[in-house]
Amino acid sequence: METFLCRLLGTASGIPTKTRNNVSIVLDVNNDYYILDAGEQCAASMLRNSLDYNKVKAIFISHMDVDHFAGLPMLVKSMILWARRQTPLQLFVPREAIADVKNCLAMMYLVDKALGFRLDILPLSEEFEYRDDNISITFHGNRHIKNRFCRNPALKDRYPDLQKESFSFCLQLKNRKMVYSGDLACPEEMDAFIGGTDILLCELAHFTPETLFQYVSTKNVKKIICLHFHPDWDERDAELLELAGKYGIRNIEMGRDGLQINF
Repeated sequence: METFLCRLLGTASGIPTKTRNNVSIVLDVNNDYYILDAGEQCAASMLRNSLDYNKVKAIFISHMDVDHFAGLPMLVKSMILWARRQTPLQLFVPREAIADVKNCLAMMYLVDKALGFRLDILPLSEEFEYRDDNISITFHGNRHIKNRFCRNPALKDRYPDLQKESFSFCLQLKNRKMVYSGDLACPEEMDAFIGGTDILLCELAHFTPETLFQYVSTKNVKKIICLHFHPDWDERDAELLELAGKYGIRNIEMGRDGLQINF
């Protein structure tokens, strides 16, 4: 029997709140785990939700903002010390970050010979498609980081070699389709791949709720889960649902840490 479960480990944006950790998602497909982003506290959240570190098959980092990556070193260390992991693990990060990620882990003494398992750090790009027996994932670049640099010429001049990579994910699981927005410059960046989506996991930090609701009201999406909440909207679920209703949206849920989504 096939299983398709999604657990939200963290639903905060770049600023954690009293009830929300930084963003991290575990997708359970036939008892294999795929982690989408590794915000801070993801290792502890996995443990507290009785999720087995040894079942993690691959980790995908949408971009290198700290709230999407900072939990990764502790997750790797927990796999060593708590789970005594031995099976290989694939970690996919934007191409421009591979060398820095390796150096970051080495600085924390998480070097190859100390792990006890093989950690392959691999490039994530628009040209690449991840595929195994359970799932296929395509990666779609967006302007989340690029726009930040455009707004701040000092950053652009100081870091001219950065590609400023940031991605949304489109996941196909047999006859089910899930989209994870990652962080966006605007919802329209999902135009090319949002059609026919069964579950949309969409951020709510870098544009207004009205902007998102107006956009998705015209799209063929069966279920919308909001996450990556700006602190201004923390603990205001009723207001957000009422606002979504004004755009005729009923198939929507406000995500929270620990929420399990069956699909």
